Amino acid sequence: MPSAFKWLIGLAAAGMGAALLLLAVESALRWANFGTSTDFLIRRETDSGAWYTSNRAFYQQFFNLPLGAIVHWDDLEFSFPENKSPDTFRVFVFGGSAANGTPPDSAYAFWRALQAMLEDRFPGRRFEFCCVASPGANSHVMAAAARACAQHQPDLFLICMGNNEFIGPFGAGSSITSGYQPSIPRIRLQLMIRGLRLYQMMEGVTRFRELTARVVSPADVWRYLTPIDPDGEPARRVLGNFEQNLREMAALADHSGAAALVIPPLTNLKDWPPLVSALGKNISPRARAEWETFWRKGQEKESSGDEAGALEAYRKAAEIDDRHAELCWRIGQLLLKNGNPREAKQWLVRARDRD
Repeated sequence: MPSAFKWLIGLAAAGMGAALLLLAVESALRWANFGTSTDFLIRRETDSGAWYTSNRAFYQQFFNLPLGAIVHWDDLEFSFPENKSPDTFRVFVFGGSAANGTPPDSAYAFWRALQAMLEDRFPGRRFEFCCVASPGANSHVMAAAARACAQHQPDLFLICMGNNEFIGPFGAGSSITSGYQPSIPRIRLQLMIRGLRLYQMMEGVTRFRELTARVVSPADVWRYLTPIDPDGEPARRVLGNFEQNLREMAALADHSGAAALVIPPLTNLKDWPPLVSALGKNISPRARAEWETFWRKGQEKESSGDEAGALEAYRKAAEIDDRHAELCWRIGQLLLKNGNPREAKQWLVRARDRD
């Protein structure tokens, strides 16, 4: 037998032995209840039968800050029986804070009003709404949850998402990904690794337990956002991943016998100022200096109550570069005050899209 062939056989045997050893350690850790499950649903036995509940650790695995800093855990909790009764219409709601209902809390969510309307219209049916949506979550989070929900007799996937694609987990606007946009297979491989007890053991303490023990201020949440070029390649990859996740969720619903209803993401154009603003990356130093002069002039006039002068200065800045989200938002606000809602909406929409 050639030596090279023997070497390959030995290498394969060593690799198989290492894999079996890792599998044995992983199984032992799970048997010993070490670490934290990152599965989306947790099965629980009660006197009335088996139920499934949401898992906080599933949501936390996507964030580098304690999720409790931006959401009340109660708003993420739901449960449903393992055995669905024949008269039940089961709906899973996917999305971010707009779908969840926060702020102020999920009691004001649109799907609660929809549930009340359906129950009034069809008194003989039971409508069971499970809100999967979470503040800060995007399609990467929701697609992972949808794969679990599709196994539990859904009748409808109600999908209202899109606001957090850039700033949410694995988004190009998060400093966690530092401007690059990983592919979906790479993202899912990372999530699979995070769920391994071996990985959690190497961290020394499970990520979920460590993060939920930390106390942060609201300012810490926005510190993880970084500006990106809305027209650049990372932004296009974000939109491509969003489309792929959305198509998968619709296919999961169809395969499970459910319908998928996709509605536009809800946005508050008037009262939600941009979180992160930036000029175009290709602007020259001279143009930037001129832009900043008009920007400061507009702020000064707005502070002094000279709204007409502020609007004029902001418009001159926009002629140089109108990709700054806060500039667009301020122009929209001033136009609203001056009774020009049609043009104001155009600027406010631009501010949202450039945020």
